[in-house]
Amino acid sequence: MNLRPSPARWFELLTTRAELTRALECLAHTGAVELQTRSEPAGRWNGRLAEGLAQYQKLRETYGPYWPAPGARPPSEPPAVATDVLRSAARTMAAWVAEAAPLITRLEALDREQAELELLQEFMRHGGEELPDLRKVAGAGPMLASGLFVIPQGWPASMPPSVLVRRVRGERRNYLLAVGTAEQLGVLGDQLAELKARRVDLPAWLPGDGAAALAVLEQRQATVAAELSAVRAGLEELNRRYDLARVLGDFTSLEWLERYVPSLPATERLAWVTGWTSDTDGRRLESALSAASVHGLLRLAQPPLGFDPPMILTNPGWARPFELFLRMFGVPGASDVDPSRVVAFIAPVLFGYMFGDVGQGLVLLLAGLTLRRRIPALALLIPGGIMSMAFGLLFGSVFAREDLLPALWLRPLEDPITLLLVALLFGSIVIAAGLLLETLQWRWHAEQARSWRAPLALLASYCIAVTGLILDARIGWLVLPSVAWYLFEITHGAAAGERARTLGRSLSELTETAVRLIINTLSFVRVGAFALGHAGLGIAVVSLAEAAGSRAAALLVMVLGNGLVIVLEGLVVGIQTTRLVLFEFFIRFIRSGGRPFAPLPPPGGETHSENE
Repeated sequence: MNLRPSPARWFELLTTRAELTRALECLAHTGAVELQTRSEPAGRWNGRLAEGLAQYQKLRETYGPYWPAPGARPPSEPPAVATDVLRSAARTMAAWVAEAAPLITRLEALDREQAELELLQEFMRHGGEELPDLRKVAGAGPMLASGLFVIPQGWPASMPPSVLVRRVRGERRNYLLAVGTAEQLGVLGDQLAELKARRVDLPAWLPGDGAAALAVLEQRQATVAAELSAVRAGLEELNRRYDLARVLGDFTSLEWLERYVPSLPATERLAWVTGWTSDTDGRRLESALSAASVHGLLRLAQPPLGFDPPMILTNPGWARPFELFLRMFGVPGASDVDPSRVVAFIAPVLFGYMFGDVGQGLVLLLAGLTLRRRIPALALLIPGGIMSMAFGLLFGSVFAREDLLPALWLRPLEDPITLLLVALLFGSIVIAAGLLLETLQWRWHAEQARSWRAPLALLASYCIAVTGLILDARIGWLVLPSVAWYLFEITHGAAAGERARTLGRSLSELTETAVRLIINTLSFVRVGAFALGHAGLGIAVVSLAEAAGSRAAALLVMVLGNGLVIVLEGLVVGIQTTRLVLFEFFIRFIRSGGRPFAPLPPPGGETHSENE
């Protein structure tokens, strides 16, 4: 069993500048590459890419809403240097803007007119016969002015003097028709701005009759809709003619290059890509480059002096979800322990012991299988649900009912002492495993080769003490030689004049460690306590169902009660499992001295890694 992380391999790829962009995108999509330039000076291989992209980003602010989704270049298209791609894309974009700008201006004007027509129609429908002759209102002058104000909600607290108004309440907004001097309407507009109101000008071509005005508005609405459809069709045809989706894809690719690969060693024709890879034999990288028809020389080599390789957790698929616990602390170094495979056994057992029920465990299992791709952390529900079902068989519990299956081991509420003692015994095994991993970790640190014997002596002392408590107290006397061994390992390397002081300090540290180990061990009593609590809550749900009075009501209580138990108690048990793993197991040995592997993110975010 491999309990250590692996350092990433150093890779070097020599390719042409024309194929560099495709090569980088190809490597990024593997999810197995972290770029890092060598110590040699690395020039900006992309020339004036940033300047050209800045101009594109300004155009995006104006025309972005009218652009299609970015596309990709066909794989069969010959590769090109990034600066050449930029020049070509910029020329195409400039030509598109020249033709599209008038269409977009007209499109925006029609959109505004359509929105105002819809507001006028709603205003007139709800205003009814109480509205004045809108033709006369619209033509008020020269001393008077008119305006229709659309208010999201509410009404103004006060009105300017001598302003004539008509209030109309619509379906989702209010309307205020006002007639007064231009100065008074300006003051009214300022007041209504606090209510986030907007002003709509009344068109002079509206008929005076309300029914006739609505008919004219509907006719104008149809005309505007038809013209909008024609303008949008013209814009889509323009996008197809200039192949705008591919041009936008080129810009997106160039932005990605500028952000993640701003510089690397390059000549006029060649480029040198270097960094780290989690593909330890290089086969995946070679296969990906070959599939993309990228020409180049790839090799795995020793990293340059002074370079710190990132660390990779190399766990099988069944243990990979449990890396979540370790990543809460960081990434271990090359000589540190990766306990993910051990946690893959400990965490589900703890969870299942506290949440033992066949039916509820099945729900958790199905939830994990359904949601693991959307929320990767929920993959932990799969082993947790399986162990819940296993302990449910041992406890004879199915959806909180204990009358459907016989208990293969015991009923928690009928034998609580055994339940608590077994939890305590399992906790002792977990802590002993932590002490063993601590011993291995000290052994792997070559510069401290002798110091691993002291943790080994501590492990022996703990195991002897636990065995004596379980089997025979007389065995406990054997802890004295192991304690003496521990003290010898701590003090025998000290100078002659410092041995007494070292011995005293070691006794103090040993006492503190012993007290902490006792507390850590007793913490696992909560595992049995939560198992008892889960069983008690199940009995409460069943009792409420039996007292419901009818079969339908009882079924409803069972469904709601089990759902509440699964959500709330499942969350609490998950938190307790995490706490026990982090603070009772990891506390002895965990270190985070490694640098995490940070793969180059691909354009679009789609990564094809070996973990899939």
